[in-house]
Amino acid sequence: MIHGSERWTPIVAYFRTELVPDDDELLAVGRALARFAGENGFILTELFAEDSTTELSAFAEFVRAASGPEITSVLLPSLLHIAGSFSYRDFRSIFEAATGARVMLLDSQARDTSSFAGTVTR
Repeated sequence: MIHGSERWTPIVAYFRTELVPDDDELLAVGRALARFAGENGFILTELFAEDSTTELSAFAEFVRAASGPEITSVLLPSLLHIAGSFSYRDFRSIFEAATGARVMLLDSQARDTSSFAGTVTR
């Protein structure tokens, strides 16, 4: 994918909204994910936000997107966003084997005002 005069690799991200206290923090998470992506040569094209802990529809869409031919890596804010379902080591090995996409973690303390130009899927 070409963004301006530079070549960027698309990346998708996933997080669980029950771990984010309010709408301001929700936007901050999106900005932090976009910033991290940009600093690492990626462009965040889609952000999957899970509203439910029982029905993982956003997670299913996230896995489907991660399996696409252009996606080589995915991004999570922290281990908490998959906690309860898997251990991180189990999740990472299963997810990477199933999708071919490398799992990356964001430093949960990172915050920025960078713009997020992708879409949020709930």
